[in-house]
Amino acid sequence: MLLRLKMFRLLLKITIYLLPYLAFEIGWPVWAFFVKALGHSVKYPYQGHFPLVLFSAFVWAVMAEHYKVTNVDELFRERTGARAAWSASIATAVALIAALYFSRNIVFPRRLLVCCIGVTLALTVLVHAAFRFLYRKKLRVGRPTRLLIVGADQFAHDAAIRLQRLSFAPCKVVAYVRLPGQEVAINGSRIYDLEHICALHPGNGIDEAVMAIHAAQFS
Repeated sequence: MLLRLKMFRLLLKITIYLLPYLAFEIGWPVWAFFVKALGHSVKYPYQGHFPLVLFSAFVWAVMAEHYKVTNVDELFRERTGARAAWSASIATAVALIAALYFSRNIVFPRRLLVCCIGVTLALTVLVHAAFRFLYRKKLRVGRPTRLLIVGADQFAHDAAIRLQRLSFAPCKVVAYVRLPGQEVAINGSRIYDLEHICALHPGNGIDEAVMAIHAAQFS
């Protein structure tokens, strides 16, 4: 389960970071179309803007991290993810407009910038929707991760309930390990004593173990 989540987070981050490049590829033709539709000629060339797009991608990556656009928890917590994407897009636009304002050597049409930011926002919402759909579809055809919870008190019981409610990492608690001095608060599940944990193996129907011990027990 943990490896699956790490790979999912990495893939989401990479996809979000690359969106400005795709946004420029889509945004420039859209901007050029509207410029021609208004009866003007397109004087800004399509080629030769990689450094500026690279800088825009860096600013976008910083804003995406700040507003948790790449955060898996937020991805499944929000219905569409548009709020975080909107905040990151506006912040990116403000930063880029400020950079263009104070730079005398860089020429970039403001309307093209707005168009690219709008495309980035739309792509971000679509990417979030696609990731949610694909991940949930994959989970429906697979089995949930079978967990062994280390701990058998009320704290461990509550932690197990929270884990099983996760929409992006479905799991099933199959057993608990009772630590010395703990009051058991578990019903209807296998409970092992700490001295028997060494005998457990994947053949017992367990995929991973999760520590669920309150910090007060370490003091």
